Amino acid sequence: SADGYIITNAHVIANFNARSGEMDMATAVTVTLSDEMSYDAEIVGADLVVANGLGLEESLGDALSSAAADGAAVLEVAPLVDPLEFSADEHGDDDTDLDPHFWHDVARMAAAAELIGAELASSTGDEAFADCGRAVADELRETDAQVRKILSGLEPDRRVMVTDHDAFAYFADA
Repeated sequence: SADGYIITNAHVIANFNARSGEMDMATAVTVTLSDEMSYDAEIVGADLVVANGLGLEESLGDALSSAAADGAAVLEVAPLVDPLEFSADEHGDDDTDLDPHFWHDVARMAAAAELIGAELASSTGDEAFADCGRAVADELRETDAQVRKILSGLEPDRRVMVTDHDAFAYFADA
């Protein structure tokens, strides 16, 4: 932004410590640009936090709650893009029965781009964010149409996907 703020996701300023099961937050941040110029940065908070939601960032629950308590708007995208349900045997002991991996469906990502753009426009007062969200959504919808056209050449009874992760249910559903 014009104020020099950098918006980032938490993995850039935090590291999951597998031994303790906790997030180790950065105590210092240095931003190095492509021209090799470096700047010391400060973690100052947020007006808007965009999260996937549906339990995907479960290790960041406290940070998301804290951001909200400090006045930041928290936009959890996955619940807003018609998420798929997990089957009973996939994640029966999770907090949610909805699959958070919506980004494997290009049409849902188009909806997400519009939602995020609109929320950024609302948060900043700059309609360019909404325009950008709509433009990205249009490009993603074109990509979705191309993928559907390619896959339509394959007979429905021959469409079998073998994967080691349930996240691809969105691609299979699309």
